[in-house]
Amino acid sequence: MADWVWGAAVSHTGAMMRRPSGDAEDGSRANRVFAGFDALSARLRAACPDVLIVVATDHFLTFSYEQLPIFAIGTGV
Repeated sequence: MADWVWGAAVSHTGAMMRRPSGDAEDGSRANRVFAGFDALSARLRAACPDVLIVVATDHFLTFSYEQLPIFAIGTGV
């Protein structure tokens, strides 16, 4: 029997992992987002899951336009 040990949901955009070079307000917002990701990372590590199930829409990073599926299931170790 499996136990659900942790869950989270976040929004994302392709540019979200880059620090903005704009004004200080943009940098402040970005720092809050990155601090939130750091907090989620720490909580996930503390939960020590055996398996991760990730639902994401980053197909453009993996597939070409000629073979872009609506759904994809990836596996890894």
